[in-house]
Amino acid sequence: MQPARYRVAVFDCDGVILASNRLKSEAFAQALEGEDPALVAEFVAWHKANGGIARQVKFDHFFRIMKGMSAPEEPVKQAVERYGEIVRQGLRDCALIPGVEELLAALQARGIACYVNSGGSETELRDIFAERGLAQWFQGIYGSPNDKFRNMQRAGLGDLKPGEGLLFGDSRVDREVARHYGFDFVYVAHESEWRPEVEDILTSDSLAVQNLHLLARTF
Repeated sequence: MQPARYRVAVFDCDGVILASNRLKSEAFAQALEGEDPALVAEFVAWHKANGGIARQVKFDHFFRIMKGMSAPEEPVKQAVERYGEIVRQGLRDCALIPGVEELLAALQARGIACYVNSGGSETELRDIFAERGLAQWFQGIYGSPNDKFRNMQRAGLGDLKPGEGLLFGDSRVDREVARHYGFDFVYVAHESEWRPEVEDILTSDSLAVQNLHLLARTF
């Protein structure tokens, strides 16, 4: 990785900016209160292995695929609403990933434009980042209902040359987005619920870090 060549840095939110992965996993279970506990536990395990996907898609998977419902629109809607209520306050209160503000300041000082690309609700993220004073660091904040691939296009980041972009993530879909768009990838392990394969992170275009403190000093 060569910091001098980067023009853009893209950050996932949960587990990369906000220490909110555990909060969201617990919220998925709480939003399904009254369902079969064993099925809910299986669903939460599936969620942890498939981070970075919109909540609507995940609840649709639970009701349509795991429960076999042919028309789950209403229970999905209700679960999404319960989940949003649980998560919103938690995002206001949770800690930041260690070193993230230091890294953002370093990137800004080098003129590297920063963006958020999350599987979380875009409206919710923009509100939370504004309330917490984090919005100042980012040229754009993008989330669901669009997926992360579409959000890269919406942000105008689809035409960079390979190696001009850097993506900070902690999920399989983050790695896939980075590869698709030719971005170098930083796997942030601090509270990641994804367990990558060796070939996902031990490559010339990737780096694995526990938190962002030391990386901030690289820029």
